[in-house]
Amino acid sequence: MKPFIADEFVAVVSQAAKSVRNSQLTTSEESIYRIESAIQYIQNHLADELSLESLSDLIHYSPSYFSKCFKEHTGKNVSDYIRELRIQRAEVLLATTDYQIQEIADMVGIFKINTFGTVFRKAHGISPTTYRNRHKTSVSEES
Repeated sequence: MKPFIADEFVAVVSQAAKSVRNSQLTTSEESIYRIESAIQYIQNHLADELSLESLSDLIHYSPSYFSKCFKEHTGKNVSDYIRELRIQRAEVLLATTDYQIQEIADMVGIFKINTFGTVFRKAHGISPTTYRNRHKTSVSEES
């Protein structure tokens, strides 16, 4: 049996620690790539029904791990992130198109008009119709 040498032990432990750090970095980079892929998917499929389960399946994470990683990466939970994107897209459509409110709700993935109105009102304190009228009035005044 080889005698115990402290320097060799420290070198082995140090090398093992470096390996762990490197594998964590790789795992972290992989996690960032997967979360960014999910974000891209959300942006491209906003009109689709999106759920924590379907998104986590897409990137091969469990729903709880996906949720944790998503929040660490974006600072928001998945449902809040999706809702904010949907409202932002609705704002643009309300301000720049003549689509009916129901059409806009469908385009942003909130298929029930009452839910769309409630979510929009919660974000802005006014209805989608009022938002549209105010924006069109301010645009007309600028011209």
